[in-house]
Amino acid sequence: MNRKPLAIALVALVFSLALLGCAIWSWVDYDSFSSTFSVSESTKSDGAFSDHAADMKSGSRASSAGAASASVPSASASSGEKANSEETRNSKEASDSELASRAEKALLPFLEKDEAARLIKLAKTDEDAAWIVSHPNAYKQYGTELQEKLLKLAADDPLAVPFVRNYPKLSHADEPNFDAPAMDEHIHAKGIPETAFPHLYQWDLRWGYTNFSQDGFGLAGCGPTALTIVYQGLTGNKEISPYDMGRLAEDGGYVDYDQGSMPDLFLGFASQLGLTCWEAPVSSESIKLSLEAGYPVIANVGPGRFSKVGHFFVLAGLSEDGMVVLNDPYSPERSSKLWDPEVIASESQALYVYSYDPYSYGW
Repeated sequence: MNRKPLAIALVALVFSLALLGCAIWSWVDYDSFSSTFSVSESTKSDGAFSDHAADMKSGSRASSAGAASASVPSASASSGEKANSEETRNSKEASDSELASRAEKALLPFLEKDEAARLIKLAKTDEDAAWIVSHPNAYKQYGTELQEKLLKLAADDPLAVPFVRNYPKLSHADEPNFDAPAMDEHIHAKGIPETAFPHLYQWDLRWGYTNFSQDGFGLAGCGPTALTIVYQGLTGNKEISPYDMGRLAEDGGYVDYDQGSMPDLFLGFASQLGLTCWEAPVSSESIKLSLEAGYPVIANVGPGRFSKVGHFFVLAGLSEDGMVVLNDPYSPERSSKLWDPEVIASESQALYVYSYDPYSYGW
């Protein structure tokens, strides 16, 4: 048998299989190879980068290097985005300016221009203030005088903003809500001495909405709140709240429906609290002598810089240079400053000085 033709056929078969294997390997690896090559070539020009990025967005296959190149924006795209961003910002600023102008126009019948500006500025970061600015006529039902007083309170004292915001919904309540947040925060400004007398506010959410006199405790309860500040500071007894003091004042006949607390409250009710009260001459010297002796003073001020109609607040102490530490139950802003006793005396109608004898028996 001649084996030579068979051997030749076998050699030809092996050679064919080898060629087929090479072809298969080339086909399998070509895609990744060509991808690597195309990315390498694409680094030669920005146009190639841009084209490759477009291919990536359309879903074409590419290497990880190509994906990185897709994140690089073209100069024209970057310029367009910057222009759009600036246009959006300018549009927003114009819109904000228009809204602020409209808000100012609505507030100016009740507030000075600087007061309106403060409230509008606060409204940008505070939801309650934003509501007040958007709804100044929600307080119209209470009359122009009360509407102005509420809006001015919000503009002057940010701590009172939640009280003003919810006044239309919660005012004239029969009972206090002692579960409400306490509004007794106070940050002592640098140079103002600490005293034993707490900072309590008549518009505290716990009792500010309750009925008292004509306008409610939050707006007319300065007398009972001032007396509570003195009582708690002298005795250390925190169990009597401004609301409790207001009820006691009403029961004792010391509250007038139209005028609020009557001055007789301070002299006539002191003994029932275990306190001694006397009226001092209205002068800066009386103020300084009383405070130097450790006696707090409740000042009854008339219309002027502290109030349009009259007000009661506590003179709690003196600084080293003889300035008065003020605990104003209506204004944290005023309480964060030191006051010249001459200024206070010039606005005062009466000064009530207090002391405490721990061996006396109150009610």
